[in-house]
Amino acid sequence: MKSFYKGLKMALIATIASYGTYFFCYRLWKNVFTTYFKVKELDSRHIMAVTAAAGSTSSVIANPLWFINTRMTISKENPKGIRETIKEIYQAEGIAAFYKGVLPNMILVSNPIINFVAYEKMKSLLLKKDAKIGVLTIFIISSIAKTLATFATYPILTVRVRMHANKDQTGVLAALIKVIDSVKDEPW
Repeated sequence: MKSFYKGLKMALIATIASYGTYFFCYRLWKNVFTTYFKVKELDSRHIMAVTAAAGSTSSVIANPLWFINTRMTISKENPKGIRETIKEIYQAEGIAAFYKGVLPNMILVSNPIINFVAYEKMKSLLLKKDAKIGVLTIFIISSIAKTLATFATYPILTVRVRMHANKDQTGVLAALIKVIDSVKDEPW
Protein backbone atom coordinates (compact mmCIF):
# COMPACT_ATOMS: atom_id res chain seq x y z
CA MET A 1 0.00 0.00 0.00
CA LYS A 2 2.92 2.35 0.74
CA SER A 3 4.04 2.30 -2.89
CA PHE A 4 0.82 4.08 -3.90
CA TYR A 5 2.00 7.06 -1.83
CA LYS A 6 5.63 7.23 -2.94
CA GLY A 7 6.56 10.87 -3.35
CA LEU A 8 3.35 12.15 -1.76
CA LYS A 9 5.16 14.56 0.57
CA MET A 10 7.08 16.00 -2.37
CA ALA A 11 3.87 16.20 -4.43
CA LEU A 12 2.22 18.20 -1.67
CA ILE A 13 5.20 20.56 -1.47
CA ALA A 14 5.24 20.93 -5.28
CA THR A 15 1.48 21.54 -5.41
CA ILE A 16 1.64 24.22 -2.74
CA ALA A 17 4.62 25.87 -4.47
CA SER A 18 3.00 25.64 -7.91
CA TYR A 19 -0.38 27.02 -6.96
CA GLY A 20 0.98 29.48 -4.42
CA THR A 21 3.40 30.93 -6.96
CA TYR A 22 0.81 30.88 -9.73
CA PHE A 23 -1.91 32.71 -7.81
CA PHE A 24 0.54 35.17 -6.25
CA CYS A 25 1.92 36.04 -9.70
CA TYR A 26 -1.54 36.07 -11.25
CA ARG A 27 -2.70 38.65 -8.72
CA LEU A 28 0.56 40.61 -9.08
CA TRP A 29 0.24 40.81 -12.89
CA LYS A 30 -3.44 41.72 -12.68
CA ASN A 31 -2.46 44.57 -10.38
CA VAL A 32 0.26 45.65 -12.81
CA PHE A 33 -2.27 45.80 -15.65
CA THR A 34 -4.84 47.72 -13.64
CA THR A 35 -2.44 50.04 -11.80
CA TYR A 36 0.43 50.72 -14.17
CA PHE A 37 -1.22 50.18 -17.54
CA LYS A 38 -4.44 51.85 -16.33
CA VAL A 39 -6.64 49.01 -17.65
CA LYS A 40 -10.04 49.32 -15.98
CA GLU A 41 -11.36 45.90 -16.95
CA LEU A 42 -9.19 43.07 -18.18
CA ASP A 43 -10.31 41.55 -21.46
CA SER A 44 -9.38 38.11 -22.87
CA ARG A 45 -6.03 39.34 -24.18
CA HIS A 46 -5.04 40.74 -20.82
CA ILE A 47 -6.15 37.61 -18.96
CA MET A 48 -4.18 35.45 -21.40
CA ALA A 49 -1.07 37.59 -20.83
CA VAL A 50 -1.52 37.50 -17.05
CA THR A 51 -2.11 33.73 -17.13
CA ALA A 52 0.96 33.16 -19.32
CA ALA A 53 3.21 35.30 -17.09
CA ALA A 54 1.96 33.68 -13.89
CA GLY A 55 2.17 30.18 -15.36
CA SER A 56 5.68 30.72 -16.72
CA THR A 57 6.95 31.96 -13.37
CA SER A 58 5.29 29.08 -11.56
CA SER A 59 6.75 26.59 -14.06
CA VAL A 60 10.31 27.76 -13.53
CA ILE A 61 9.99 27.74 -9.74
CA ALA A 62 8.07 24.46 -9.40
CA ASN A 63 9.76 22.35 -12.11
CA PRO A 64 12.60 21.17 -9.82
CA LEU A 65 10.02 20.11 -7.22
CA TRP A 66 7.95 18.14 -9.74
CA PHE A 67 11.18 16.66 -11.11
CA ILE A 68 12.11 15.39 -7.64
CA ASN A 69 8.56 14.09 -7.18
CA THR A 70 8.73 12.12 -10.44
CA ARG A 71 12.05 10.57 -9.48
CA MET A 72 10.75 9.63 -6.03
CA THR A 73 7.58 8.15 -7.51
CA ILE A 74 9.29 5.98 -10.14
CA SER A 75 12.12 4.84 -7.90
CA LYS A 76 12.29 1.06 -7.78
CA GLU A 77 14.18 1.13 -4.50
CA ASN A 78 12.69 1.51 -1.07
CA PRO A 79 11.19 4.96 -0.60
CA LYS A 80 13.91 7.53 -0.15
CA GLY A 81 13.57 10.83 1.61
CA ILE A 82 13.50 14.14 -0.20
CA ARG A 83 17.03 15.08 0.87
CA GLU A 84 18.42 11.70 -0.24
CA THR A 85 16.73 12.00 -3.61
CA ILE A 86 17.99 15.56 -4.16
CA LYS A 87 21.53 14.57 -3.18
CA GLU A 88 21.48 11.52 -5.46
CA ILE A 89 20.22 13.52 -8.46
CA TYR A 90 22.70 16.34 -7.86
CA GLN A 91 25.68 13.97 -7.55
CA ALA A 92 24.75 11.86 -10.57
CA GLU A 93 23.37 14.51 -12.94
CA GLY A 94 24.25 17.96 -11.63
CA ILE A 95 22.15 21.02 -10.92
CA ALA A 96 20.86 21.30 -14.50
CA ALA A 97 18.97 18.02 -14.08
CA PHE A 98 16.44 19.75 -11.84
CA TYR A 99 15.40 21.85 -14.82
CA LYS A 100 14.82 18.96 -17.21
CA GLY A 101 11.36 19.41 -18.63
CA VAL A 102 11.12 23.13 -17.91
CA LEU A 103 10.58 23.96 -21.61
CA PRO A 104 7.63 21.57 -21.99
CA ASN A 105 6.40 22.92 -18.66
CA MET A 106 6.46 26.44 -20.11
CA ILE A 107 4.47 25.20 -23.10
CA LEU A 108 1.97 23.64 -20.70
CA VAL A 109 1.15 27.20 -19.59
CA SER A 110 -1.10 27.13 -22.66
CA ASN A 111 -3.42 24.67 -20.86
CA PRO A 112 -5.18 27.25 -18.66
CA ILE A 113 -5.18 29.70 -21.57
CA ILE A 114 -6.97 27.20 -23.82
CA ASN A 115 -9.25 26.32 -20.91
CA PHE A 116 -10.14 29.96 -20.26
CA VAL A 117 -10.71 30.88 -23.91
CA ALA A 118 -12.88 27.79 -24.58
CA TYR A 119 -14.92 28.40 -21.42
CA GLU A 120 -15.49 32.08 -22.17
CA LYS A 121 -16.39 31.34 -25.81
CA MET A 122 -18.98 28.71 -24.82
CA LYS A 123 -20.38 31.01 -22.12
CA SER A 124 -20.71 33.94 -24.53
CA LEU A 125 -22.43 31.73 -27.14
CA LEU A 126 -24.95 30.64 -24.52
CA LEU A 127 -25.50 34.23 -23.38
CA LYS A 128 -26.17 35.28 -26.99
CA LYS A 129 -28.95 32.68 -27.12
CA ASP A 130 -30.40 34.09 -23.89
CA ALA A 131 -29.72 30.81 -22.11
CA LYS A 132 -29.83 30.75 -18.35
CA ILE A 133 -26.42 29.94 -17.00
CA GLY A 134 -26.81 28.07 -13.77
CA VAL A 135 -24.47 25.95 -11.71
CA LEU A 136 -24.99 22.84 -13.87
CA THR A 137 -24.30 24.78 -17.08
CA ILE A 138 -21.14 26.27 -15.61
CA PHE A 139 -20.05 22.79 -14.49
CA ILE A 140 -20.66 21.34 -17.97
CA ILE A 141 -18.96 24.08 -19.98
CA SER A 142 -16.01 24.29 -17.60
CA SER A 143 -15.62 20.50 -17.82
CA ILE A 144 -15.74 20.60 -21.61
CA ALA A 145 -13.22 23.47 -21.68
CA LYS A 146 -10.82 21.65 -19.35
CA THR A 147 -11.16 18.45 -21.39
CA LEU A 148 -10.29 20.34 -24.58
CA ALA A 149 -7.29 22.00 -22.93
CA THR A 150 -6.07 18.70 -21.50
CA PHE A 151 -6.49 16.90 -24.82
CA ALA A 152 -4.54 19.66 -26.60
CA THR A 153 -1.64 19.76 -24.12
CA TYR A 154 -1.38 16.17 -22.86
CA PRO A 155 1.32 15.19 -25.41
CA ILE A 156 3.55 17.94 -23.97
CA LEU A 157 2.92 16.59 -20.46
CA THR A 158 4.03 13.16 -21.70
CA VAL A 159 7.28 14.66 -23.02
CA ARG A 160 7.88 16.46 -19.71
CA VAL A 161 7.33 13.32 -17.65
CA ARG A 162 9.66 11.33 -19.89
CA MET A 163 12.33 13.99 -19.45
CA HIS A 164 11.89 13.88 -15.68
CA ALA A 165 11.99 10.09 -15.60
CA ASN A 166 14.96 9.49 -17.90
CA LYS A 167 18.35 10.10 -16.36
CA ASP A 168 20.06 10.17 -19.75
CA GLN A 169 17.53 12.43 -21.50
CA THR A 170 18.99 15.80 -22.26
CA GLY A 171 16.64 17.64 -24.58
CA VAL A 172 13.05 18.23 -25.55
CA LEU A 173 13.64 17.08 -29.11
CA ALA A 174 15.14 13.77 -27.97
CA ALA A 175 12.18 13.17 -25.65
CA LEU A 176 9.73 14.09 -28.39
CA ILE A 177 11.38 11.70 -30.82
CA LYS A 178 11.16 8.90 -28.24
CA VAL A 179 7.45 9.55 -27.79
CA ILE A 180 6.89 9.59 -31.56
CA ASP A 181 8.89 6.37 -31.97
CA SER A 182 6.80 4.66 -29.29
CA VAL A 183 3.58 5.77 -31.05
CA LYS A 184 4.63 4.05 -34.30
CA ASP A 185 4.46 0.69 -32.53
CA GLU A 186 1.02 1.23 -31.00
CA PRO A 187 -2.03 -0.37 -32.61
CA TRP A 188 -4.76 2.14 -33.34
